[in-house]
Amino acid sequence: REMVRYVPVGGRYKVIILDEAHMLTPEASNALLKTLEEPPEKVVFVMATTQPEDLVETIRSRSQHFHFRALSFGEIVQALGEITRKEGLDAEETALAVIARAADGSLRDAMSLLEQARAFCGTAITAAHVREFLGVVTAEVGVVFCTVVLVTGPLWARPVWGIWWTWDVRLTSTLVLWLIYVSYLILRRFSSSGQTPVLAAALAVFGALDVPLVYFSIWFFRTQHPAPVIGGGGSIDPRMLHVLLINWAAFLCFAFMVCWSRYRLERLQREVEEMQALESMIEPRSAR
Repeated sequence: REMVRYVPVGGRYKVIILDEAHMLTPEASNALLKTLEEPPEKVVFVMATTQPEDLVETIRSRSQHFHFRALSFGEIVQALGEITRKEGLDAEETALAVIARAADGSLRDAMSLLEQARAFCGTAITAAHVREFLGVVTAEVGVVFCTVVLVTGPLWARPVWGIWWTWDVRLTSTLVLWLIYVSYLILRRFSSSGQTPVLAAALAVFGALDVPLVYFSIWFFRTQHPAPVIGGGGSIDPRMLHVLLINWAAFLCFAFMVCWSRYRLERLQREVEEMQALESMIEPRSAR
């Protein structure tokens, strides 16, 4: 409230952007409401939110609503093309199409994927390299999460089942999924055969088919695991629902951290390879 009283210095209006406005505390909402009731002439508030229904009704009634849609596939490809031209990158149209499809309407996600693809491929970005990069990163995240499930699951189940491991459908399908991810990574890293892309694609298809099997195994088969508590007639205690949502958010952040660490590692590896190549070119000249 103190800041909005001052006139703008560099323009006609002072624009104040409140990101994730639905997360405002009741105290902050009341302070904002008092400011909106008597708004300064040269101040414009922009409240960005994905949950406008959670805003205080009195604030919503004093605001203009603008609903932004997700960008189309063609718009994202066009924007990525302009970025690659300005950055001097040699990117195939099919590579940009793969990135745009993975971004799912978000230009910010598309730009992030383009930056990661640049670190992985260098200045020449091809569709094959982009698909390989996306496949390797997601497979690594899959290995991490499947490992967490396979290690912590028996620890929690031991007091209930009385055994460390049983060939339960969910446990077995999770183990198969872990083996598929590991096989995919080994194939991509250490195989130079011409059949590598075909075999990797086959493993990826089997992995994609196994993911819903892991989830729906307790729906269609009698297993050691309890019946579903969400959907299909299941019920969950409201207190446990909050715990479930918190864990979901925590694991989502963990997955993002793993992907970001993987990106940083690949970027450092690329820089080391470039330095080694540069040194190999300089050493013969110095020897002369």
